[in-house]
Amino acid sequence: MAKSSRASNKKRNNANLRTKVFGPAHDARLERLSAKLQEIANAPKPDEEKKMDVEGEKAQEEEEAGDDGTKTQVHDEAMQWTGLSSARKLRSTKSSGRITKHARRKPRNQVVFPSENARRKRQTKSKKG
Repeated sequence: MAKSSRASNKKRNNANLRTKVFGPAHDARLERLSAKLQEIANAPKPDEEKKMDVEGEKAQEEEEAGDDGTKTQVHDEAMQWTGLSSARKLRSTKSSGRITKHARRKPRNQVVFPSENARRKRQTKSKKG
């Protein structure tokens, strides 16, 4: 007869489910998560990123250019110009991060009706002319 959510049979069944079904599943999940976190914490930290050997590249370019070194100067100037343009592009494309969904419109309260005197003057001019 009593089948509502306040019935003692429902309460007992829900309590049994919590202890026998959901409790062990929750405990197993917590164990898996803690084991994963312990594994991450005990893992060795990665070494710092290795720096590129820029000096070796410059030496190769100088050897290719020969004694006068004109090729490296032109290449360096080109690198400077491309670096500046890319920096400018980054600044110009940087935005506030907001997404605008509507185009900017003039406010609707900008409609101004001509004064009554101006309308009367216009009407009298149109009647005369």
